[in-house]
Amino acid sequence: MSAARMTWLVVLLVASTADLEPRPTHVDFTAPDTCPARNAFERELSARTDRVRFVEASEATASVSVVVAKKGRRFEGRLEVKTSDGASSRKTLQSPKCETLVGALTLLAALVLDPEGAKLGPVSTAPPPPLPPFVSIASPVALPLPPPVIVEGPRVPVELPPAPKTRELVLDTLVLAAFVVSSGVSGELDLGGGARVGLELGPNDQPFRFTTSLSGAGVTGRTMSSDAGRVRYAARFLGELEAGAAFLWSSLRVQVTAFAQLAPVFLEGLDGDDRFTSQRFLWALGPSARVGLQLGPWQLGVRAGAAVALRREAYVIDPTGLVFGVPAVAFAGAVELGRSVP
Repeated sequence: MSAARMTWLVVLLVASTADLEPRPTHVDFTAPDTCPARNAFERELSARTDRVRFVEASEATASVSVVVAKKGRRFEGRLEVKTSDGASSRKTLQSPKCETLVGALTLLAALVLDPEGAKLGPVSTAPPPPLPPFVSIASPVALPLPPPVIVEGPRVPVELPPAPKTRELVLDTLVLAAFVVSSGVSGELDLGGGARVGLELGPNDQPFRFTTSLSGAGVTGRTMSSDAGRVRYAARFLGELEAGAAFLWSSLRVQVTAFAQLAPVFLEGLDGDDRFTSQRFLWALGPSARVGLQLGPWQLGVRAGAAVALRREAYVIDPTGLVFGVPAVAFAGAVELGRSVP
């Protein structure tokens, strides 16, 4: 063999050996306490590829950055892999279970760092068992074995099995702004605006939820006139407490609840030059329904309900007579816009 051919053979052997050396890799991992820890991520990455060796950032020729955060009822993971030879990859995944999400991010990192040899199927990430105690036993001299013959076949991609569904309770907090109408004071529609804070609790694999909420709104009020005189009223606050069931189908939300309504009403009556004032508290109970759309964390909905007055009030100016009275059944409605709060 000529000297030139020998030189090229040595160069190729050295390059091939360098390619098989583990790559010094630094892992930067951030996740909630309920997720797998950094050492679990590193164990699974080592199980999927032999091409990584974990080092500090100053010694690394490759870096893996993982950031996992809770987004509503799901987990979102962002992965970024960079190597000194210019390779770079960024991915963002979502999953209802953090363990499944971290496993998928580990597989993506292994494919970037070792595209030819990464293991795609399920791998064992359990730490190795402790070594048995060392016992020195004299043994006969073993003859050297012949080198193994490695035969590589075609690589067949393997699809990961779907993660099994887990049953757990999900608690959502909703904050919504509302434009409201109510006829509970005089039978006429009064306009107002306010906000509602609600809670929803239910299993993550079922469309059923228990829901409850507390809302408050300011209502404009109006002036009522009759032959008996004139009365001006203002319901400066309209409070409601409701509880019931919510049903979810894809992005559609339907709620059926019972609600209690409290309306503190200030009245001012005019009878000629005489002025009369009064503070009243009106209570009502009844059913309501809400239909809405879920657009990511945002919600848009319409609510309507009917309530029976528990306290029937009437404003009378003596001796001329009745000006107006509280209706037996009142209507309440709202258009709401808000979002879920993690």
